[in-house]
Amino acid sequence: MTSMLLWTFATIIVTASLGVNFTIQTFVKMFGQSVEIYPSWLVECHYAYYWFSAVLLVLLDKFSADFLKRTYMQDLQWMVDKVLLAHIATVVPLRLLGIPWQIAYGGSFVLTVVAPVAFASWYYPRWLKKQETEVIGAASIADIAKGCETVQRFLDYFPAARLYVFDNKIKNNSAICLFQIRRKRHEREGLMEDILLQIPVDLKRLQPVEKDVKLSRYLFYEEDQRASAFHLPEPTLDDLQTFEAPPDEFSLDKIDSALYRHPSLTDVPLPIAARQVEYEVI
Repeated sequence: MTSMLLWTFATIIVTASLGVNFTIQTFVKMFGQSVEIYPSWLVECHYAYYWFSAVLLVLLDKFSADFLKRTYMQDLQWMVDKVLLAHIATVVPLRLLGIPWQIAYGGSFVLTVVAPVAFASWYYPRWLKKQETEVIGAASIADIAKGCETVQRFLDYFPAARLYVFDNKIKNNSAICLFQIRRKRHEREGLMEDILLQIPVDLKRLQPVEKDVKLSRYLFYEEDQRASAFHLPEPTLDDLQTFEAPPDEFSLDKIDSALYRHPSLTDVPLPIAARQVEYEVI
């Protein structure tokens, strides 16, 4: 809103200035005289304002809401300011060097506005598609993660852990391996528990990032394709008995009163369900 008001105010000032120049020149000519109110370079500055405003309107229209049905264009909106400034920065020195205005304005428009926008419109969707391809397969990511000592200790204690792999695409810096143990709790009817070990794998070095290993444990209920969950104190591999400690009454009261605000956890653990991310089960 502020930028629109400033643009409207500037347009009024420039139009009024040109109007004054035209009115005085016309009035003087009625008496057979000719006078130059503004020097030619200042008149051109006035008209250049209209030209650059028109270019900006064209760019804004191209990246408008209707056009954004091609959703990738929303990511390219940053180009509007950049190409406009590049256009202005090219026109000014060309005109100072005496280049004809047709070449200075028209040529610069093609090179600094049309060409970059056309190239980005062609290249960006292809780049996005490439970002969705896997760096390496999920099975290979799992093998890398299992080389981590912490993961091996977890698997020694929970050999039946289920393994999920996700984020192993070019667009991500790290893939995630998520090891899950799910078991029923007998403290409440229908109460379930998940124990998770999550470890990232650096997709450039193809190494597990052991310092970022995360252990978690939570209780949950499932009802009508929705889930309620409550996190228990974080377990530690230094004391394996922390995995077996039953939930206290406080935790049970919390999960009993928790809202069903999570997606269904029937098929996946909470981190995957919350993100709705693509995954593979190994």
